[in-house]
Amino acid sequence: MNLIECHSPFLPPKPFNPLGAIDRWKSAADASRYLNVGSIWRCSLGAYDVPDDVIERIARALRRDARRNSTRGWRGVLEHLDAHGLLDETQIVLTSDHGENLGDGCLLGHSFSLDDRLLRIPLVIPRDRRRCRQMA
Repeated sequence: MNLIECHSPFLPPKPFNPLGAIDRWKSAADASRYLNVGSIWRCSLGAYDVPDDVIERIARALRRDARRNSTRGWRGVLEHLDAHGLLDETQIVLTSDHGENLGDGCLLGHSFSLDDRLLRIPLVIPRDRRRCRQMA
């Protein structure tokens, strides 16, 4: 199962996005302006021109909210498996396809660099099914 909610551009749905309508529109406009091939290339080449407030809004704050939404999705899957007696016989593996540069090191997005933030990704394989129940 692939939950793409935790992927840029980060525009999580309500209630996981605390922004009002105008700020949601601004975030979408900022993502369109700064999370494109040209802008990411410029960042990678050292011409970092993304304002700090934009980084905080489109990369950091909304990513945290997108992660909360993704966690809700996984929790639902684990609860469903548990409710149907399948959790004990199901191997759960959580990982990511890549990391994300969130303005750190003047890098943005996940293209055109091999930064550790892109390469070092989580791999979680719970051995104890009780732990999966606690996650649910």
